[in-house]
Amino acid sequence: MNRISIQDLPFFSALVKDYLIGNEKVQSLQSFHPTMEGLKRALLSKEKNYTQRSLLQNLLEYNYAGAKKLRPKESENIVLLKENGYAVSTAHQPNLFLGPLYTLTKAVSVISLAEQMNEALGEKKIVPIFVIGSEDHDKEELLHTYLFGKKYEWTTSQKGPIGSMVIDDSFILVLHEWLDAFGNMPYAEELKDAYLSSYVLNHTIALAFASMLRKLLGSYGLIVLDLNMREVKEAMVPVFEKEIKESFSVNTLKSNLDFIRENYSVQAEPRDINLFEYRDGERKRIDRIEENLLAKLKSSPESFSPNVILRPLMQQTVLPSIANIGGGAEVSYWLQLKPIFESVHIDFPVILLRDIVSVLDTKSWEKWISSGYTELDFFLPIDELKKKIALKDSDLELEFSGAEKELTIQFASLETLMTSIDKSLKGSYESELVKLKKSLELLYSKAVKAEKRKHEEIIAALEKIKSKIFEDNYLIERKENFSAYYLKGGKDWIEAMIANANPLDAEWKLNLV
Repeated sequence: MNRISIQDLPFFSALVKDYLIGNEKVQSLQSFHPTMEGLKRALLSKEKNYTQRSLLQNLLEYNYAGAKKLRPKESENIVLLKENGYAVSTAHQPNLFLGPLYTLTKAVSVISLAEQMNEALGEKKIVPIFVIGSEDHDKEELLHTYLFGKKYEWTTSQKGPIGSMVIDDSFILVLHEWLDAFGNMPYAEELKDAYLSSYVLNHTIALAFASMLRKLLGSYGLIVLDLNMREVKEAMVPVFEKEIKESFSVNTLKSNLDFIRENYSVQAEPRDINLFEYRDGERKRIDRIEENLLAKLKSSPESFSPNVILRPLMQQTVLPSIANIGGGAEVSYWLQLKPIFESVHIDFPVILLRDIVSVLDTKSWEKWISSGYTELDFFLPIDELKKKIALKDSDLELEFSGAEKELTIQFASLETLMTSIDKSLKGSYESELVKLKKSLELLYSKAVKAEKRKHEEIIAALEKIKSKIFEDNYLIERKENFSAYYLKGGKDWIEAMIANANPLDAEWKLNLV
């Protein structure tokens, strides 16, 4: 597997990079270092401070009440969590058909980390947990996905949280269109069975999403939980009340956010009240305190829902989790939040970056490297890559650079002559020098275009390979559904993903299939 450190990639924020390399500048934003030693220290702290085992037991019963044919590791981990086990967690919204590849990568990362920790601890104690963000209500973001570059979308008039939406006839039509696209690929029937037994008429999207994850990763002991349960919200009533009465979050985070604004950029700006309320079948932001709001909170806590600022606190209050794994944006906004955890005496976990994975067929990779390019070249903007390909065996850049330098030197000798005749001619001299440089730039641009035309075939071939990794300045893992790769490699592909995963590495990985 080919790898590149996150520190060498252009699209991660300075905050994330500084945090992952242990820069002292960001020490105040964390409780434990993103290392194995930091994880061990976080575990010791969580063992002393975790108080919600009974609630966790109820949550597990709630989520696994209807689950059938649990794998041995699933059953073992459920018992472990009910008794005295701890966890490492990740979370994601219930995208259509699991959404882009990185949804699966999050789960793979958390499985890998749990396995590493159990090996390091010498006794099984850590369970991988995937939290479904079922309360998210962003239809435009969540109800579409891509397979082999084609967009599939469920259009529905249903309102409210995506996880609570019900699979209806219109969804089943999209599902069958999706499954038809599998064709006769090696693992098509196997994957179809998983989808058909998960996305069942009248089931909720959250239930289907959880079922699919369990079918794919249950054998590795992944526990999938939806926290949208009355008892979980009851545990959060004191915090929600402080939020409504005192604007708890924004006031508690002020100094932390001032530091981040001064040195980096804030990923998620808190609001005065970082809560939603369920009204008229929709999840609506609370912008002002209405009469009886606090009374409703106490009588119907399930009617309230945290936003991105308070959701991590709810997760860590309920779960015995010592680490949270997320993408770059998630790492950034979690690093904003330590003060609110401290304020209510909940351990702030180790924050880790999920594995960043691109998948490429071996034939394309061999073509890429045999043409003289490396992993880093995938990250070049497309125009720069085309130029690099066109000029690979050319001295054009060197020749034009030399010509410009020589002409500038020659032209400079005229400056003294011109100004000795009349000092006012200096402006004319400088103007002509600018024109000269622009003429050279124009000639160079035309020469590069001509070279590109001469190399059109190889440019097109390599551009096509790059598009399997990067498209429109985004990694394909943020667009293409995992099914595109599973259909070719099946369970062996997932096995290889887990074997090569390690969120402690903070690397981009190229998975060859």
